[in-house]
Amino acid sequence: LTREPAIEIRTDLCDTHMYVFRYWVLDLLADEKHSKMSSIQSDFIPHLIKMQYRDPASLIPVRILEGVHKRRLELSNAMSASKRHVPTLDDIVRCYAFVVSASESYCRRADTIQKYAMINHEIAVLPVAATTPWESPISLSGLTYSSSVIGRDCEFGENISLKDCVIGNHCKILSGAKLNRCVLMDSVTVGANSTVQNSILCHNSIIQENCNLNNCQVAENGKVSKSSRLANEAVLQEES
Repeated sequence: LTREPAIEIRTDLCDTHMYVFRYWVLDLLADEKHSKMSSIQSDFIPHLIKMQYRDPASLIPVRILEGVHKRRLELSNAMSASKRHVPTLDDIVRCYAFVVSASESYCRRADTIQKYAMINHEIAVLPVAATTPWESPISLSGLTYSSSVIGRDCEFGENISLKDCVIGNHCKILSGAKLNRCVLMDSVTVGANSTVQNSILCHNSIIQENCNLNNCQVAENGKVSKSSRLANEAVLQEES
C-alpha cells in the first residue's frame, strides 16, 4: 500500500488464461524450490504476484539473479546513450494485466469444444475491418451461403449450401453437400450429398458421400465412410 496507494478492485473481468513470461521466469519455475508447483494459473501466477516489491535475493536463486542482472545490463548499454547507468535489481518481479475493452475488441476463452465452436460462429458474423485477420466474404457463382467465412483455394461443387460456417483453406465441398453451423479446418473434404450440422472437422479429415453428421467432432486425418449416420460422436479414425 505504501508503494501503490491507489488500488482499484474489479469483479467484472475474466482471466483469459494467456500469460507472457520473461525467459528467466521459466528458469525460476524449473528451480528445485518450485518443483512442486503443478499449475501455472493456480500456483505459479499467485506466487509471482506475492514476490512483487520484495527483496529478490531472498526469493530467487543467485544463479538466476546473476543472469537477469547481466541481461538487463546488456540491454541498458545497447539502448542507452549513456554507458554509466547500471540498472538495479529492485522490483525484479513485476506483474501486469492487459484489460481488453469489450466494446473495441473481441476476446473469448475457448476452453471447451462447445465454446470453440461458438467463437467461430460469432466471428463469422463480425464486420470485417482493416485489422481483421481474414478476408471479406467471397462471392461464388452457384454457391448459397450466409454468415460464413471461407478460406483460400477452396473447391466447391454444384448446389452446395453453407450456413453459419467457418471454412479453412484448401477445403473441398462436393456437389449437393449441405453444411450448417460447422467449423472446417484446413484441407477438409466433404463428399457429395452429405449433410453436416453443428460439427467440427479437423485438418485433413474426409467425409465421404451421402453421410449425415450432427453434433460430431472428426479428428485430424479422420475418415467417415460413405452413407454413415452419426450423431453426438467423436470420430478418431475411419468409421467402418
